[in-house]
Amino acid sequence: MMEYRMSLGNKVFMYSFAVAFIGGGLFMLYLAAQRQLWGWWFLAALVGGVGYLLFRTAAKTALVIDETSITVCNGFITRSVLIDEVAGWRSGARNNILLVLKSGERPLTIPGVLEQRSAVETWVDGRFTDIAAQLAKEVTEEVLHDERYGLTEEDRARRLQQARKVAAYGTIISPLLFLWVFLDPEPVNLLMLVLLAIPFAAALLTWHYKGILRLYTTKTKPYPSLIFAVLIAVGAAFFGALRGYNIYFFDLRAWRLLLILGIGVTAA
Repeated sequence: MMEYRMSLGNKVFMYSFAVAFIGGGLFMLYLAAQRQLWGWWFLAALVGGVGYLLFRTAAKTALVIDETSITVCNGFITRSVLIDEVAGWRSGARNNILLVLKSGERPLTIPGVLEQRSAVETWVDGRFTDIAAQLAKEVTEEVLHDERYGLTEEDRARRLQQARKVAAYGTIISPLLFLWVFLDPEPVNLLMLVLLAIPFAAALLTWHYKGILRLYTTKTKPYPSLIFAVLIAVGAAFFGALRGYNIYFFDLRAWRLLLILGIGVTAA
């Protein structure tokens, strides 16, 4: 049997935040009692609850692998699946590993904060099929054998490689433009024109590559896609407009209400 707990670095990080949140909650309780600020009771309970959540997650997160099953505990919920039920694996958000089940049920998530991360990845990759790599291979085969994408197989392979490079460049350029808008949006007019031109350029590129490069993406058909670049560019343009007209510099009471609602939504 193999057992993996949360790594020491992640534990220290989460325990530090847990102590800070719990301490903040206790301080808010003190203020609420001293100054009769009844709304702070709710906020104190919320902040303290987040601290407890972080503390328990750091203390209880674990992965246990035996001869027949895989068990994951995320702090509050423990879930087990049989090894024979796993169809394959794919990468998830926050460096997690998702074990896809043959039954079609919700994947089992292996947290990305475990100790001996490389050993876990090696075991998973050696035991199960890499679904992302398999789907990418299927897309490649589909493009190479479809005459709509080029006259010869070599031409289709070249266009597929180019489309993947364009999609990769898009995922790099758009976030950099967003950072430019956030830090110093000058010259504003030129930057906004570039941001608003990206969706039109993306549409032209999808036409140029005859559908190999797309403006959407699906898990079953991972064709090269510019949807991420387009969404980030549009979001950057929207943020630039807000910043240009100082819309987000409003009354302090509104920010206080937004903070309370934001913490509530985050906790939920």
